[in-house]
Amino acid sequence: MVRIATIAAFATSASATISQSTFRALETHGVVDVLVTYKAGLGLTTLNTESLPRKARAQQVFNTLTNENIAITESAVEVARAAGVKHTQFWIDSVVAVEGANEELVTKLGALPNVVSVSPVEEYEAPTFDVDIVATNEWGLEKIGVPAAWARGNKGKGIV
Repeated sequence: MVRIATIAAFATSASATISQSTFRALETHGVVDVLVTYKAGLGLTTLNTESLPRKARAQQVFNTLTNENIAITESAVEVARAAGVKHTQFWIDSVVAVEGANEELVTKLGALPNVVSVSPVEEYEAPTFDVDIVATNEWGLEKIGVPAAWARGNKGKGIV
């Protein structure tokens, strides 16, 4: 009886981290690109860089975030590597992008410790603008009557 309760609790915790949109995408396509998000680490809260020059401070921030997030997300990388799918680890946040994950892989990723969510990668299309760009005069030129002077042919040529 205890064994069944343990298995049920494990399955519930894994599915709680996997979003419904991930399950829908799996039903529709069979595979899905997902983002595996982990609980954030300490990050920069313990880092003291005040005495460092700007370049050294930037490098220290980069090194701290890289080392911490690689350590935090290593379990998802190992699971993705074992499944033979392409994955990307990010240094700025505790996230791993996994391409072409099937249902079994998504379930394994959702069951990993400290995983907050497994959600599909959302793609957005950048808006396009079909507006003709009309050059405008710099501010203040209208106020002092420059367009009228230009209309009379005064462009400033030959004054020097």
